Amino acid sequence: MTSRRLFPALSLATALLLAGCGKKPVEVTRQMETEVANLLSEADFATQLRDYARAEPLLAKAVTIIPDAGENWILLGVARKRLNNAAGARSAYREALAAFERSYKADPKRTDQILQQVYVHALLGQVDKARSLLEKAAKDHPTDRDIQEFVGAKAIDQMLADPNFKAVAL
Repeated sequence: MTSRRLFPALSLATALLLAGCGKKPVEVTRQMETEVANLLSEADFATQLRDYARAEPLLAKAVTIIPDAGENWILLGVARKRLNNAAGARSAYREALAAFERSYKADPKRTDQILQQVYVHALLGQVDKARSLLEKAAKDHPTDRDIQEFVGAKAIDQMLADPNFKAVAL
């Protein structure tokens, strides 16, 4: 199963998030990007084979190289959840949430980062927080097509009902 299938409601590309909130952002070099891309590729292959024990250390290494990439933290959390490591998944999901919050705070025009926060709150079992954040985002960004479509399609409810989502949520 590819990582894109894991996140159908939020088919957002993996982003290298460089925003800091009290933290100095990691200066990402081409070499770091290449190394992380290779790790992610190998982890994706392992995930397709459902070899989460192989994928988990690759993803853990990727997030240590570029810690501000929230999407990679989600992938790590998913691998850990598939390995029945709920505490490790919770920790990774929280890191993802923090990365997305920093990214949005640094650039409020990046509303995709709000949708990612909604997704991670739902993964953490914080459905009320997810709904509240989405409601606030819809009010704060009334012309943002992605947010309005997400609300209009009742994507949270669809996401929560999805068996693949349930398998990786806490």
